[in-house]
Amino acid sequence: RCSSREYNKYFCHGVHGFYNTMGTSVKRTMFIVMSSIIAATGLILARKEWKSRTRPRTITKNITAKLGDESFNVGMVEVQCPRQNPAEDFKTMLLNDCCLQQAIKLVNKTLFVVLSKEPKGPDDPAFSQLRSFASDLYAQVWDIAVLNKKMHLDVRIMFPLGPGFKGKLDVALEPSLEAFLTPRELKFGSVGEEDEDPEAQARAGEGVGSEGELGQLREYFEAVDLPAINELRGGLGLPGLQYYQVLDKGWDNREEIFYFEDCSHPLPSFNKVACGGTFDNLHNGHKKLLTVACAVCQEGGSLTVGVTADRMLKGKAFNQFIGNIAQRLQSVNDYLFSVRPGLETHVIEISDPYGPPIEDPSFDCIVCSSETIRGAHKINTIRKQNGLQPMKIVVTRRTEASSLSSTSIRQDLDKMRRLQAIAADNDKR
Repeated sequence: RCSSREYNKYFCHGVHGFYNTMGTSVKRTMFIVMSSIIAATGLILARKEWKSRTRPRTITKNITAKLGDESFNVGMVEVQCPRQNPAEDFKTMLLNDCCLQQAIKLVNKTLFVVLSKEPKGPDDPAFSQLRSFASDLYAQVWDIAVLNKKMHLDVRIMFPLGPGFKGKLDVALEPSLEAFLTPRELKFGSVGEEDEDPEAQARAGEGVGSEGELGQLREYFEAVDLPAINELRGGLGLPGLQYYQVLDKGWDNREEIFYFEDCSHPLPSFNKVACGGTFDNLHNGHKKLLTVACAVCQEGGSLTVGVTADRMLKGKAFNQFIGNIAQRLQSVNDYLFSVRPGLETHVIEISDPYGPPIEDPSFDCIVCSSETIRGAHKINTIRKQNGLQPMKIVVTRRTEASSLSSTSIRQDLDKMRRLQAIAADNDKR
């Protein structure tokens, strides 16, 4: 027996003696072979390190978290062109609304808007729809930017409207691009790593389209091989793109939803309908919501409108221009009576975000805008926890958000007050 140190000593002496007995040609051959092995190993390790650097960091942010947690200077967001009859593709329009709203909140400098599925050429039926879609989109993104106080945001709509136009892949290789914003879930945990269970990965992919109508919507967004794009960027010496899912969690729900503007389906009616809001400086956005709520109340049914209590509005901007609860209750009552005077209505003060529907089992419908759909889902979640059936949800699309905004109206009132004060001061002089 010998110690490990003695064993290593005798082994090294043996190898050295064997090496000395070799001829010169054998030694030269062994040197070449060993050098080749070392060089090949170095290349493999270098390639592995390069790939790991060019692969993107996967960010699986939940949009319900504070958006200030993550932002980008330059981003690319996918949208889907509606079919030729927008009424038949209203849900796609709402999904685009959600994606653009979140993308504009996340991106600070330049936002590229690209098509998830580009037309194959001028003969493609989808090509003719692009012109109208692009025209409307420029107005829409400006409206959202103004609402978010981002008038400086450089939005570029990159649609292939003719020969020589840049497409999605061209944008993906922009040197300054930082993030890929999409409504789709990427079905891999760490980008670039192989899935240990290919069958599980396949099942996960099938699950994308199994969540009701929204699941079918997400199938419209064709797969983008983000790791492959980052391989291309790495080959050009560019950093990998980050992934950010801009799908509002309010859409990811199996609950039955009806869309007021979707003229391809009849509008249902319900016995007991609820809606809620602040309803300060009652504007056309409020009036549209209240009109929809009246429209889905069946004959002999009732409508309950919850109006936010004063104490919940103290943190609002320019809150000195918000009417008190009595004024706001009265303005809602007056409008409902002018629209549908025979309807049974209950306009009440609420001191929480949910109101009576979380406890009253007789409510069967809630009306909301596309901006507040998450709140409707939250109320249904609480109802389920309380052993109640979820309500059907009727959604109306929010448009002209920058001008039909209570905050913007209060800001304008503040400016008018300041100007009047300046004018009055000048008159005194």
